[in-house]
Amino acid sequence: MSNVAKIAQISLLNARNCLQTENYGRAFANFLLYLKLRSDCAADVYTEFALATREWCEQLEEQKRLQDLFKCYDQACELYPDHDVVLNNIGAQLFRLGYVEEAAAYIRKSLLVNPNYLAARDNLENVCSHLVERWHFSMLNDKRRNIAFKFAIDKAIKSGYNTVLDIGTGTGILSMMSEFSGAVEVTACDGSRAMIDVAHDVLQANGVFHKINLLHKHSTDIEIPSHLSSRVKLVVTETFDAGLFGEHIVSTLIHAWKNLISTSPMGTVIPCGATMYVCGIECETIRTQSRLLYPVLQNLDVSHINLLCNTGHIAEEPYTTENLAKIRGGYKILTNIVELLRVSFCNLCELEALHKGKDWLCDLFVKQDGRLDALAVWFDLHLDDTITIGTGADKNSCWEQAIYPVTSISRKQSNSHENCHVKRKEKVRATFHYECDCLRLSKCEAAQNEQFKTTLAKHVKDHNLASSISKTSDVFKTCSGTSVKECSTNCLPFRKRKVESCESDIYTCNCEANIDGNGLDGENVLENKRTNICDDVETGGIGNTHYSQCHNVDTNCSASQEFENSSNITNLCTLEENKTDNYEQVAACINQEIDIISNPCVIENNEKSTSYLDVDREMEKCSLDIDNTDTHVTTSIVGRKTRLTETFDAMPPLEYMDSATVAGKYPHTVPKLISYAEQVDIEYVNDIQLNRHYCHVLESYRAQKPGSYLSFLYISPHLSFLGIQAAKMGYNRVTMATPEEHHNTLHQVAALNGCKPGEIILTELSDLNDLEMKVDVIVCDVVEPCGALRQQVFEDLVYHRIASLKKDGLILPAEVKIHGLFIESEELESLSHVTGNDRTLGFQIADFINVFQMQNHMNIDMTSLNYTRLTDVQEILTIDISGISAKTTKNDLEQTVERSVEVVTSGKITALVYWFELRLNKDIVISTLDSRCHWKQAGIIIKDDVSMVTGQHIVSKITLQNSCLDVKIIQPNNVNGQA
Repeated sequence: MSNVAKIAQISLLNARNCLQTENYGRAFANFLLYLKLRSDCAADVYTEFALATREWCEQLEEQKRLQDLFKCYDQACELYPDHDVVLNNIGAQLFRLGYVEEAAAYIRKSLLVNPNYLAARDNLENVCSHLVERWHFSMLNDKRRNIAFKFAIDKAIKSGYNTVLDIGTGTGILSMMSEFSGAVEVTACDGSRAMIDVAHDVLQANGVFHKINLLHKHSTDIEIPSHLSSRVKLVVTETFDAGLFGEHIVSTLIHAWKNLISTSPMGTVIPCGATMYVCGIECETIRTQSRLLYPVLQNLDVSHINLLCNTGHIAEEPYTTENLAKIRGGYKILTNIVELLRVSFCNLCELEALHKGKDWLCDLFVKQDGRLDALAVWFDLHLDDTITIGTGADKNSCWEQAIYPVTSISRKQSNSHENCHVKRKEKVRATFHYECDCLRLSKCEAAQNEQFKTTLAKHVKDHNLASSISKTSDVFKTCSGTSVKECSTNCLPFRKRKVESCESDIYTCNCEANIDGNGLDGENVLENKRTNICDDVETGGIGNTHYSQCHNVDTNCSASQEFENSSNITNLCTLEENKTDNYEQVAACINQEIDIISNPCVIENNEKSTSYLDVDREMEKCSLDIDNTDTHVTTSIVGRKTRLTETFDAMPPLEYMDSATVAGKYPHTVPKLISYAEQVDIEYVNDIQLNRHYCHVLESYRAQKPGSYLSFLYISPHLSFLGIQAAKMGYNRVTMATPEEHHNTLHQVAALNGCKPGEIILTELSDLNDLEMKVDVIVCDVVEPCGALRQQVFEDLVYHRIASLKKDGLILPAEVKIHGLFIESEELESLSHVTGNDRTLGFQIADFINVFQMQNHMNIDMTSLNYTRLTDVQEILTIDISGISAKTTKNDLEQTVERSVEVVTSGKITALVYWFELRLNKDIVISTLDSRCHWKQAGIIIKDDVSMVTGQHIVSKITLQNSCLDVKIIQPNNVNGQA
C-alpha cells in the first residue's frame, strides 16, 4: 500500500471516529483530506460527509464564524459540485442567515441536478415567498383596484401631471398605466432586486422598456439629476399595508415632497389621501390567538400566568392582519364605527407633523354586550377627489384589515383589568399613537359615560391631544386627531364624505377639520354562526353602506348560502358627483366593470354548486367520544375563565416556588406573571381538544405502570404545557425540547405548580440529538399549525424512535394518515398566482410573476374557503410510526403510490387539499380538519389546466419524500408530460 493510500485510509478512519463522537469539525477536516486523496471514492462516503458538513456548518453558524462557514461551503462544492443534497443544504443555511438571493441560486442548482428533489422544491418556495411576497398575487388579481388606479392616473396625466415617478413599482403596472396614458417621462423604482428583475421582463414584454426608466433603488436614494432629470409632477404609489402606514409611506412621501416632486407648478400624489376607521369586535379566533383563555388545564393551574400575544407589546409589529370576511367562526361588531383619522399625502406640513409623533383619542360606544377581543382598523384610499378604494371586510379587495388585539381593558375607578368584557352603553376609549411610521394602540379603557366626563380634560392635557368637547345627547365628542398646530388642515385634497349611521346623533366623532360623520361605508356582521344576531341592536359589517341592515341567517341554510349572504359586495371605486369633463362616462365605465366582477366567488356555470366539506361527517370516522365529552369539558373550563383578576407589571423570572409560596408573599392578591408569546403559540396552548386527548393517553399509560419510574420526552416547536402536566401525573423525569424563547414561561408555570428543580429539563430542539437517554414515552408534533408537515419530521422520528425510546415504550402519534380531495376554487387560484392578463387590464404580467408561484399553499381554512368539491375524500398515505425499528431506513419512509378517484362534479382541478389523522391509540384519533383544533389545512396547487367531467377518474401519483408531499396528475393523458 502506498503512502498516499495509507494516509487516505487513516483519514477516513479518523473521520468516522470523529463522526461517532460528534466531533464534526475534525470529521469534516478528515473527510476533506480523504476526498482530495481519493476523489474516485466520493460517492462511497457522500452520506457521511454530508452529515459532517451539515452539523459542522450549523455549529459555525451558532458561533457566528461566518467566514469559516463560507469557506466550508466552497470546499464542499469543490468536492461535490453537482450533488443535489449538498447544494440544497448550503442554500437552506444561507437562507437562515439572510442571504436570500444567494440561497435561491444554490437551491435552483440543486433542482437542476435533481428536479424531483422535494425538499429542495419546498426550500425554493420558501425563499421565493421572501423574494416576492404572496400579496402580490391577490393585489394584481384585484381588477377593480387596477381599474381605479388606471382612471385616476389617466385623469391626472390628461390634466397636465405628465412626468411620473412610480415608487415601489413592483411589476411595473402603474408605470405602464402612466405610459399608456400619455406621460412624457416615467421613472419606476423598487428596492427589491427580484421585483426589478420581474419588472424588467414585464416592461420588455409590453414594449415599453425603453420608455420607462427602471431604477433598482429606494426612492429615498434617488437624486436629481443623477437619476431624474428634474422634479416630477406626479408620484404614483401603492405602498400601503393593512394598517396604511406600515410600508413607511409617510417618511417616503416627506422625502419625495422635499426632493422629488415639483413645487412650481405644484405636483400631486396618487393616492392623495386616506381615511381610517375603527370599531371594536368580538371574534373567537382572534381571542384564542391573543391570550391564554383557561386558568386551569388538566392537572395544571395556570391562573397566575397572564400569557399574552406579543403583538403590540414586545413584537415589532403593533397589529396583525386578517380577512375578517373569511375568518373562522366569523366576528361580531360590538361598538359603533368611528372615523379614526384623515391624512393628506399632498400636504407636506401635515405629513411632517404626523411623522414627529401624534396621538388620537377615540371613543367607541358599546352597542351590545360581549368580549372586546380586538379593534379592527381599515381605510378608504382616496386616489383623487372622486375615486376612492375601500378596504373594508365586505369590499372583497386585496387588502386585509389591521387587527389590534385587546388583551385587557382598564376600568375607571378600579385597579383591576377585566378580561375584555364590555356591556351595552359603556364607552371604550382607545388611544392610538403614531411614531416611526407605525400606528400603535397605546391604551384601551372602558367605563360608563359619567366616569369619562370628569377626566376628559385631564386626558387632553396629559396626552397633549387636540380635542374639542361639545355636548350632544349627554355624550362628549372627541377629536379624531387633527392638531390645531398643523397648517392647511381644512384643505384636504379629497372630498368630505358624510356617512350616516343609526343612532348617529349619539355615536359621532367631531373633527376640528370640519369633517362630517363617522366616515365609514357602514357595517355588516359577517358572522358564520347560524343564529339571528340582530336582537334589539342593529349591527352591520365592516365596510358596508347599510348601517341599519339586520343580518339574519336561516338556521337551515347551507354554509355556501351563509357565505353569499355575508358578501354584500359594493362598488370599490366611489365616484362622487360634480365630476368635470368626460368623467361621467369614466364613472359609468368603472361601475359597469365593477358590476361584472362584483361577485367573483359565484361560479358562472349554474350547474356547479359551491360546496363545503362536511366536517362533522368526516370527524365521525376519526374521533371517539369527542361529542360526548366536549360539552362537559368546555363548560367546566370556560365557566372559570370569566372571573375577574388583577394584572400587574411584568415580573422578573421566578426561581422554583409553588403557588402557596407566592400566595404567602402576597396575602391579599396573587400577582399575575405576565409572559408573551407568538400568536401561533397562544393558539396552540388554547387548543383544549388536543391537550385533553394527549393527557388522556398519558394518564392511561401511567396507570398501566403503577410505581414504575417513567420518563417522558416532548418535542415541539411551539409553546405547550404538556410536559409539566405529565410531571404532575407522576412521570418522574420530563424532557421538553422546545425553542429557548419558551423556556422562561415554562419555568414560571412549573414553579407555580410545585415542580422541583431538575424534575423538568428544557433543551433546544437543535440540542436534542446530543442527549443520551432512553425514555418511556415520546410525544412529537408532526403537523404545523399551517396544515403542512414539519420539515424532516418523519426522519427525525426514526432517529428518536431508535435512539431514545425504550423497547416497550410509547410514541405519539402512533400512526399518521393523510386524507384529501380535489377541488376547484377561484378564490384559492387568486391567492396563489395571477390568473390571467385580463385581471391586469391586458398588461402581460402573469407569465413573469407566476414564476414565483408556490405549489404548496398553507393556511387553507375549509370552513370558509369558497370552492367546488370535485371528488370524494380519499385516503392518500399512511405512515406507521409505531412500527419503526432499528431496521428502518430513510428510504423506507419515502412512499410513491397511485390513487384513482371518481369525479363527482365537473370542473377544473385547482388543488388537492389535504389534512391529517393522528392516531394516539386504538380509541383516540385526532383530525387536523376539526375546526375545534388549532390547525388549518394545506393544499398542492395543480399548475396544469386539467378539466374533468362527472364520472371520469383522476389518477394521481402521490409522493412522500423528506417529509414533503407532492402530487402529479397522470390521467387524463398528456398531463405533466406523462401519458
